[in-house]
Amino acid sequence: KSQKFTYFYHKKDFKILLNTDSIKLWYEKNGVEDQKKVSVNRVDNFGNKTLVFEGQTPVLIPYNQYFSRYTIKSDSLEKSFDLSSQPSLIQCFSERNPDLLIIQVDNPRNLPFNYTLYKKNREIASGYTKELIYKIKTNSKKNYFISLQYLWGGEIVEEDYEIPLREKELNVDVTQPRIVYPGQKSKVELTITDSKGKPVENVDITAFSLTKKFGYRAPSLPYLGKERKHKELINLFNFNNSNFQLSSEKLLNYQQWKEKAMLDS
Repeated sequence: KSQKFTYFYHKKDFKILLNTDSIKLWYEKNGVEDQKKVSVNRVDNFGNKTLVFEGQTPVLIPYNQYFSRYTIKSDSLEKSFDLSSQPSLIQCFSERNPDLLIIQVDNPRNLPFNYTLYKKNREIASGYTKELIYKIKTNSKKNYFISLQYLWGGEIVEEDYEIPLREKELNVDVTQPRIVYPGQKSKVELTITDSKGKPVENVDITAFSLTKKFGYRAPSLPYLGKERKHKELINLFNFNNSNFQLSSEKLLNYQQWKEKAMLDS
């Protein structure tokens, strides 16, 4: 039996690591970091290149969210890094009860973003910032919505979040030891409260525990309370699912435009 395989006498490669606020690029030979003269370019979505570094590796450069790709090149090697395929790390968290709404945006990359907060279809707050902690007192049962827009990897990203009031949803607070050894008996206390933080009586509870080696996740339970109306989309500017052609050719109707455009003059 014969089989072909690829063998590298000297394996040479560029390594690229995206940090929270920068990109680290370095050169390895046979798995060992080494210095090498390189040039680093950033590329936008139109293919335009901008030189950002020229010199010896390793190099640490701040990334720019306006560009989609970074390339590192030497005399014999070249490698690209697609910034747009990496996570922006922006996350939106919310907490709501019958009296209060709290919204917090976690933004470790410190990206500027637009936000718009709606109470059903009515806009109640908006802004442009890098951090957001928003609190508002409310006794309404209508759904709130927050929309985020930001630039990442040379593309506009839009994320929408719905913040409903689940007044029939129960909160489960578990008090237990931090570590439990195999075979050990321990006391576990469960406290059940409603959306107003008041204790609830006569609740049917199913409780069990597993070690993490099983990789088990409990199934999510459906919400059986009343679902309220969603936000209505009035204007939607999205062509991704459209079937029309962005460009086409059509012969000019000469008789129609002859007099309007004075084509015969």
